Amino acid sequence: MKTLNDPLGCDEAPEEAEWTPAIGLRRGALNGLLAAAILSILLVPLAAYLPYMIIIIWLRAPLAFGVAWVLCQVVQRGAGMVDVRCTLLALVLAALVLASSHVVFAVNGVVDAGGVGEWWVFPMYLIEDLVPQTDGYRIGWQWCHPYALLSLSALPLLIGGGFCAALCNRG
Repeated sequence: MKTLNDPLGCDEAPEEAEWTPAIGLRRGALNGLLAAAILSILLVPLAAYLPYMIIIIWLRAPLAFGVAWVLCQVVQRGAGMVDVRCTLLALVLAALVLASSHVVFAVNGVVDAGGVGEWWVFPMYLIEDLVPQTDGYRIGWQWCHPYALLSLSALPLLIGGGFCAALCNRG
């Protein structure tokens, strides 16, 4: 039915493709990638100027929870569904966001904690022999070594990401 305000000779817009889980998951992945890129950029100043706020496991686990929570919400809303695949995609993207801080550590360096065996800098002494110390800084691409990524990110992601996954898939 034509209304008075429709231009003459103009066809109606074609219907959008019907929603399917595959289309929803693709949209969720695109939204999640965009959100992960934005979160990675937002974490650069924190990783550069306050690296121990990201390195220490007691602070990295809540950071992992917050990043995973935001990404879970973005992916699930973009996909239009709550599914285990969406949650797994969000957790993988959260791991990538946490790993992006290692690039900043490699380029900018991290001030050596002095007594790296202290309990409050728990994962630092695990990578003490891996990342070389230069002029009081731990600097170099060894921060991106798989052992450094796993020793700093695995446990916080299991704690924070697991808690987030349990909350995101309720009911």
